Amino acid sequence: MFSVGSCSRCQQGLLGIRICCPDEIGLVVCDECEAIWLEPECTGPPLYPEQPDSQCPRCGQGLWESDSHWATVEEVIRLGWAKFVVDAWDEPET
Repeated sequence: MFSVGSCSRCQQGLLGIRICCPDEIGLVVCDECEAIWLEPECTGPPLYPEQPDSQCPRCGQGLWESDSHWATVEEVIRLGWAKFVVDAWDEPET
């Protein structure tokens, strides 16, 4: 899992790059409070997923569904977001 920093909202979570949507679009998601940014710079206020299924703000698919996942190295590079990665850690058990 790749982090672009710490969450400015909850001050506890890491901001991981998550792949969602049928078009494999990248999102930045806090692993604690589920705040979402659509760009890796994480400027501006975050979005929060639709509940109760934590739905993606772009496609409505659940962020934790089987088609959604933490980005791989190849996906981070394809998105052009590698320069924003500050840390990598083992993928948590889901």
